[in-house]
Amino acid sequence: MDQIEKEDIIDEYVFSILFDDFGIDRVRPELEARDLNDELIKEIVKEIDDIVLLNQVHIKIEKKQYQYRKSGLGILVTLLATLFYLSYSYGLLNIDATDFWVIFLTIVVGSYFLYQKVKVPSDKFINKNKFSNRL
Repeated sequence: MDQIEKEDIIDEYVFSILFDDFGIDRVRPELEARDLNDELIKEIVKEIDDIVLLNQVHIKIEKKQYQYRKSGLGILVTLLATLFYLSYSYGLLNIDATDFWVIFLTIVVGSYFLYQKVKVPSDKFINKNKFSNRL
């Protein structure tokens, strides 16, 4: 069997396993039915298993992605920083430029630390009745 036929067999089974709900435990019996030798079957099954595992690991990594969101307090601090900057720009506050930058950077840094690290749910079943009162 040449390399091209081997790759075609691997592609066929990987596609079936990933997209058509074909069980990986059915690969070996079907390959044995094709009258392939044991060494070739071992190689093909190992490559199929590696490819399928790599695709499943990629999905698990995607589910663990985090997203940063501002909390309500972070939004208020950002709004305060914006109002402070605008009032200074239009001359409503009479302070030194150095004092302005110290206060402004303090507010901005405070706003940054009020970000929340939130895990983004994806492809998960969420039980909305989990916290409901039970009778």
